[in-house]
Amino acid sequence: MNLRALWVGERDIEAETSDGERIGMAEGDPRPTEYLLAGIAGCAGKTFLRFAAQRGFEIEAISIEVTARRAEGAPEVFEHILVTFEVLAPEASDEELDELLQLTDRFCPVVQSLVAGVEIVLDLKTM
Repeated sequence: MNLRALWVGERDIEAETSDGERIGMAEGDPRPTEYLLAGIAGCAGKTFLRFAAQRGFEIEAISIEVTARRAEGAPEVFEHILVTFEVLAPEASDEELDELLQLTDRFCPVVQSLVAGVEIVLDLKTM
Protein backbone atom coordinates (compact mmCIF):
# COMPACT_ATOMS: atom_id res chain seq x y z
CA MET A 1 0.00 0.00 0.00
CA ASN A 2 1.31 3.41 -0.86
CA LEU A 3 0.20 6.97 -1.39
CA ARG A 4 1.89 9.94 -3.02
CA ALA A 5 1.30 13.52 -1.91
CA LEU A 6 2.26 16.54 -3.98
CA TRP A 7 2.42 20.24 -3.28
CA VAL A 8 -0.09 21.99 -5.53
CA GLY A 9 0.55 25.59 -4.53
CA GLU A 10 0.57 27.84 -1.47
CA ARG A 11 0.20 25.46 1.52
CA ASP A 12 -2.01 23.00 -0.39
CA ILE A 13 -1.23 19.30 -0.69
CA GLU A 14 -3.05 16.73 -2.78
CA ALA A 15 -2.57 13.03 -2.21
CA GLU A 16 -3.20 10.23 -4.67
CA THR A 17 -3.66 6.61 -3.65
CA SER A 18 -2.21 3.68 -5.56
CA ASP A 19 -5.74 3.21 -6.99
CA GLY A 20 -5.77 6.76 -8.36
CA GLU A 21 -8.15 8.21 -5.76
CA ARG A 22 -7.40 11.83 -4.93
CA ILE A 23 -7.49 13.29 -1.43
CA GLY A 24 -7.47 17.07 -1.22
CA MET A 25 -5.80 18.91 1.63
CA ALA A 26 -6.21 22.46 0.39
CA GLU A 27 -7.86 25.42 2.04
CA GLY A 28 -11.49 24.45 2.64
CA ASP A 29 -10.80 20.69 2.62
CA PRO A 30 -10.74 18.66 5.83
CA ARG A 31 -7.58 19.06 7.87
CA PRO A 32 -5.16 16.09 7.88
CA THR A 33 -6.04 15.41 11.52
CA GLU A 34 -9.71 15.16 10.51
CA TYR A 35 -8.75 12.66 7.81
CA LEU A 36 -7.02 10.62 10.51
CA LEU A 37 -10.19 10.58 12.63
CA ALA A 38 -12.26 9.74 9.53
CA GLY A 39 -9.86 6.88 8.84
CA ILE A 40 -10.46 5.52 12.34
CA ALA A 41 -14.25 5.75 11.91
CA GLY A 42 -14.20 4.24 8.43
CA CYS A 43 -11.92 1.37 9.30
CA ALA A 44 -13.67 0.59 12.59
CA GLY A 45 -17.07 0.74 10.87
CA LYS A 46 -16.03 -1.57 8.04
CA THR A 47 -14.45 -3.98 10.52
CA PHE A 48 -17.59 -3.99 12.68
CA LEU A 49 -19.79 -4.63 9.63
CA ARG A 50 -17.52 -7.44 8.43
CA PHE A 51 -17.80 -9.28 11.76
CA ALA A 52 -21.56 -8.65 11.88
CA ALA A 53 -21.96 -10.18 8.41
CA GLN A 54 -19.81 -13.18 9.38
CA ARG A 55 -22.14 -13.84 12.31
CA GLY A 56 -25.28 -13.30 10.24
CA PHE A 57 -26.45 -10.13 11.99
CA GLU A 58 -28.40 -7.70 9.87
CA ILE A 59 -27.35 -4.15 10.65
CA GLU A 60 -30.17 -1.73 9.77
CA ALA A 61 -28.25 1.43 10.70
CA ILE A 62 -24.89 2.40 12.12
CA SER A 63 -23.52 5.77 13.14
CA ILE A 64 -19.98 6.31 14.38
CA GLU A 65 -18.92 9.44 16.23
CA VAL A 66 -15.25 10.13 16.87
CA THR A 67 -14.39 12.62 19.59
CA ALA A 68 -10.77 13.53 20.14
CA ARG A 69 -8.84 15.57 22.67
CA ARG A 70 -5.54 17.11 21.64
CA ALA A 71 -2.62 18.19 23.76
CA GLU A 72 -2.11 21.88 24.28
CA GLY A 73 1.00 23.25 22.62
CA ALA A 74 2.89 22.00 19.60
CA PRO A 75 2.65 19.44 18.16
CA GLU A 76 -0.90 19.09 19.57
CA VAL A 77 -0.92 15.29 19.38
CA PHE A 78 -4.08 13.36 20.12
CA GLU A 79 -4.18 12.39 23.79
CA HIS A 80 -7.55 10.62 23.79
CA ILE A 81 -9.86 9.37 21.06
CA LEU A 82 -13.36 8.07 21.80
CA VAL A 83 -15.13 6.10 19.05
CA THR A 84 -18.84 5.75 19.81
CA PHE A 85 -20.96 3.31 17.80
CA GLU A 86 -24.73 3.71 17.58
CA VAL A 87 -26.13 0.52 16.07
CA LEU A 88 -29.60 -0.61 15.07
CA ALA A 89 -29.61 -4.41 14.81
CA PRO A 90 -32.90 -5.73 16.22
CA GLU A 91 -31.88 -9.40 15.96
CA ALA A 92 -28.61 -8.96 17.90
CA SER A 93 -28.44 -8.76 21.69
CA ASP A 94 -26.43 -6.12 23.53
CA GLU A 95 -23.92 -8.84 24.45
CA GLU A 96 -23.52 -9.89 20.81
CA LEU A 97 -23.06 -6.28 19.71
CA ASP A 98 -20.51 -5.76 22.48
CA GLU A 99 -18.61 -8.81 21.21
CA LEU A 100 -18.58 -7.26 17.72
CA LEU A 101 -17.21 -4.06 19.21
CA GLN A 102 -14.44 -5.97 21.03
CA LEU A 103 -13.51 -7.79 17.80
CA THR A 104 -13.49 -4.44 15.99
CA ASP A 105 -11.12 -2.99 18.59
CA ARG A 106 -8.84 -6.01 18.28
CA PHE A 107 -8.79 -6.35 14.48
CA CYS A 108 -9.24 -2.84 13.02
CA PRO A 109 -5.87 -2.13 11.34
CA VAL A 110 -6.08 1.64 11.81
CA VAL A 111 -6.97 1.42 15.51
CA GLN A 112 -4.30 -1.20 16.14
CA SER A 113 -1.66 0.81 14.26
CA LEU A 114 -2.27 3.77 16.55
CA VAL A 115 -2.44 1.62 19.69
CA ALA A 116 0.80 -0.15 18.77
CA GLY A 117 2.59 3.12 18.19
CA VAL A 118 3.59 2.36 14.60
CA GLU A 119 7.09 3.43 13.64
CA ILE A 120 7.04 6.34 11.21
CA VAL A 121 10.29 7.29 9.49
CA LEU A 122 10.68 10.61 7.65
CA ASP A 123 13.17 10.34 4.78
CA LEU A 124 14.51 13.08 2.51
CA LYS A 125 15.58 12.89 -1.13
CA THR A 126 16.45 15.94 -3.18
CA MET A 127 14.89 16.45 -6.65
